[in-house]
Amino acid sequence: MDVRELRVFGIVLIAIGLLVGCAEPDQHWADVERNARAGDADAQMQLGLRYRYGTDIAQDSVQAKHWLERSAAQHHAAGQYYLAELYLEQHDAASRAQALAVLRAAHAAGEMMADHSLAELLATSAAGSREDGQFAVSKLEPSLRKDITADAEDFEMLAAAYARAGRFAEAVGAQRHAVSDEDCRCNKDLLRKRERRLATYQRGETWNEAL
Repeated sequence: MDVRELRVFGIVLIAIGLLVGCAEPDQHWADVERNARAGDADAQMQLGLRYRYGTDIAQDSVQAKHWLERSAAQHHAAGQYYLAELYLEQHDAASRAQALAVLRAAHAAGEMMADHSLAELLATSAAGSREDGQFAVSKLEPSLRKDITADAEDFEMLAAAYARAGRFAEAVGAQRHAVSDEDCRCNKDLLRKRERRLATYQRGETWNEAL
């Protein structure tokens, strides 16, 4: 099972647990909330995901963040991963930095679901080092090779990782694959963006995510 499959599996497993964890949903969620308020990190993660996905309750991003942050603060690795995913949905520099910090912690704790997201952030972070690029390549390259459904965006992210690692010839090759994508050729804005990245790698420079 590769990293992408693990991420999907993790989300499905949580959803199943939320939906069928108990024959009495109201009682189940009452127990989860009681345990979360008592400080149980796993219950806090479950409650955060319940609010995030609106399982038998109205979606509430504020409550989702609150409970996932409490879970993550107790070094619950899966809670850290899901909190990072929530941060990344904000699409701003501060949230990206927060996501990077909690993903590093989740990875250090052995949470495999965190590896792919962490690799993508390290590949495109202006503060990333060559070692960060090597880590990103080690996570993204095997996954892409195994995935017969890999799309141009996967190759584009791998190209960024190669560049971060100082492997510019490989970055150029991966980015050319992304540029040659049929959808890209039909979308002038997307084509220009990918060609700019290609030119960056051809100059021997890394690509930093614009925020």
